[in-house]
Amino acid sequence: MRSSWKAALLVMTGLTLAACGSDDTSGGSTTTTGQGGGATTSTSSGMGGQGGAAGPVCGDGAVAGDEGCDDGNTAAGDGCGASCLPEAGFSCSGAPSVCTTTCGDGFVAGNEACDDHDAAPGDGCDASCAVETGYKCLGEP
Repeated sequence: MRSSWKAALLVMTGLTLAACGSDDTSGGSTTTTGQGGGATTSTSSGMGGQGGAAGPVCGDGAVAGDEGCDDGNTAAGDGCGASCLPEAGFSCSGAPSVCTTTCGDGFVAGNEACDDHDAAPGDGCDASCAVETGYKCLGEP
């Protein structure tokens, strides 16, 4: 057994690995020599230990795995960040994801000029997160 020493080493070090395929990395070809000196070669597709399903791809428009959103790109600032998680101040839904801001949540995001964490008028930032006349807003609350 060619791989028995590997298994023993893994057990001794406390490591456990999933095993797939064989140790054969010849691409699946096997050559057998017969009594008369002739050789027979058989080939199977694939290499031992390779294959399996691909993981989620951020930016493909499909929400999968641990992605919180996927809007079809990896651009920052549009609500769905480069790591496919919603950015601060955004809520995202659907596939491809559509991300929107919520005025009054305390985060200046998207097209909001201000967000003072409420919808009260007369405090510099109105209920639609626009700066009211006579005020200047800087930063976030």
